[in-house]
Amino acid sequence: MYYNEYIDFRKNSRGAFPERKNMIYSLVEDFSLRFPLSDPFRLLAKVRSSEFAETDQRAKAVILTQKKQKKPLKFCKMNTLSSPNRKENPSFTVLFPDHLKKIPEEDLVRNQIREKIAEIDRSSKDIFPLSKSFLEKTGSGLLAQIGLDDQYLGWTMVLLAGHFWEKEIEKIPYTKRLLLLPHCLRDSEQCAGTYTEEGLNCAGCGNCPLADLISHAREKGYKILIAEGTPIVMKIILSGEADAILGVGCLKSLERSFDKLIHAGIPAMAVPLLSGNCKDTKTEEEAVHKMIDIPWIPSAEQEVSPSLLPLLRAASGIFAPAVLQEFLPEFMIGANSDPLPFDFTDHHACDSLLNGGKYYRPFLVLAAYDSLCPVDFTKGNSDQIPFPRSVQQTALAMEFFHKASLVHDDIEDDDFYRYGKKTLHHRVGLAQALNIGDYLLGQGYHLIAGCTEIPDDVRKDILNQLSLSHLLLCRGQGSELAFSRLIREEKAFPSPAEILRIYALKTAPAFEAAILSGLRFAMKKEEYEKIRSAVSAWSRFLGIGYQIKNDLNDWFLSDPDNKKTQGSDLFRLAPTVLLAFALESLSAEEKKDLFQLVRSAEPDLRPQILDRVYRQFDDLRIFEKCGLLIQKYKEKALDICSKLDHASLRERLQRLTEMIL
Repeated sequence: MYYNEYIDFRKNSRGAFPERKNMIYSLVEDFSLRFPLSDPFRLLAKVRSSEFAETDQRAKAVILTQKKQKKPLKFCKMNTLSSPNRKENPSFTVLFPDHLKKIPEEDLVRNQIREKIAEIDRSSKDIFPLSKSFLEKTGSGLLAQIGLDDQYLGWTMVLLAGHFWEKEIEKIPYTKRLLLLPHCLRDSEQCAGTYTEEGLNCAGCGNCPLADLISHAREKGYKILIAEGTPIVMKIILSGEADAILGVGCLKSLERSFDKLIHAGIPAMAVPLLSGNCKDTKTEEEAVHKMIDIPWIPSAEQEVSPSLLPLLRAASGIFAPAVLQEFLPEFMIGANSDPLPFDFTDHHACDSLLNGGKYYRPFLVLAAYDSLCPVDFTKGNSDQIPFPRSVQQTALAMEFFHKASLVHDDIEDDDFYRYGKKTLHHRVGLAQALNIGDYLLGQGYHLIAGCTEIPDDVRKDILNQLSLSHLLLCRGQGSELAFSRLIREEKAFPSPAEILRIYALKTAPAFEAAILSGLRFAMKKEEYEKIRSAVSAWSRFLGIGYQIKNDLNDWFLSDPDNKKTQGSDLFRLAPTVLLAFALESLSAEEKKDLFQLVRSAEPDLRPQILDRVYRQFDDLRIFEKCGLLIQKYKEKALDICSKLDHASLRERLQRLTEMIL
């Protein structure tokens, strides 16, 4: 019944008033996420209420006013329509919007800001964990005090973060510090260095500042890397080779890793480049040398500020060969052998498990458990993971499930690359890849069943949540495939609300299963049931925001180690929220031109076509709309956190929200 009413409602919403239709879908999307996934169309009762009628009339008035003033509309929060202005949204998708990224050109101005920063008290423990909003507010106030506007805010925030982290960096030995330098500091015409997989290998020719900076850092005992990109840096941090990052970079590159480092609690400090032209750049060399010289002040009494780094390392450590050997000895026998017939499945399953990925889901299991049953990371040796065996097994199982879903997803979407290399079905064939995906699922459930030291009701609740998440993921994936076919055949086009609904089904359940499993280990049944619905809602908002971010990554290739083909979602006409926004805004003729352009794209012409479609999407404010949606779901998730009774869990979920979104 609900489905038929919804279809009627969809038909009635179409017509000569497209602005009203967009507003309606904004309302539908908001209402739909207030109800359980099992009953998605209860929103109709709300849609037909007086509340909706009042909102509809108010929205019409706004639309008509803006049409008279010839102002463009934007998709935004429920009950709100306004003219888009990027400057009004300083937090949309990026940390430092373009108008806040100016570098002070004069030494006098830079020193003036530095002197003011040095006056700020950093002794309070309440400063940590650092947050973007705190740095933004502090930086803006500081600039106002010395009569400067916010054009230097991005630069100031980088220096502020370093100011607050400096005392933490002093606690870390030089040998556990990583100096990260950009290769654009080299002299591009005279550089004698060579490139390796990890980055630039400086020849020490002296034609640029790199040789002098490297020599200084080596004398101290620093680890040094001349490269860009978060993956290699995180690999070094998670391995335990370094506990702090000191670097040089342009604001554009710094912002890509800034949020992650802040919210993970990884001590970090940087000196921004004086330009962002990516070639033959300059920096404040004296400031970099001063940063390298930050002293190591060892003291047993010094307490390191709270950090998620031990949890990130523990999640990564579960996948060390020795740990896997303990949990899955038979699996590892086949994994360590040549891919001969009897070991073929284990070998490629292990390769899929261990190569690539951020281990977010295992990390969430550990983070949830640790929020209520704090783990002491100071006990035992560095190779030991201080979590109960069953918690580790469950965290490991989460990654088995995740990698199985990726194998199957790559097959269903016929993706060619995953984590920088050919997808499994393109390497071993479709039939073998299907079998390996199923095998990964089986190993995941085998690990959960092996948690024999926990009560049966705990194991039952965890298995129930995992199987439910598995079912929801399959429903979401099936809906995506169905819409994908309808789009390719140009028979029907999903609305943004329907795409977000798919995201709630296919992405959010994995986060939900991970968090709830970790909490179930730490809580009694009665307590667990009380917070379950709130955590489910938090997971839903987090999952939707995360998937929108993933869609944007496909356009901007901000995770180049994951995909090599930029714009792959567009060229296979995948049902993404970006495409849904476009199809709602384009005329019938424009839709036809878009489909013809994408379908006729030869590989060599794809960059030019992608650029053309990008400009069309940008004119429609689609990327801005997605940025606003991410911010919206982040706010929704944080609102859920603020209402939790458990203070430690509330704080942990808030930090996870900031870190992931």
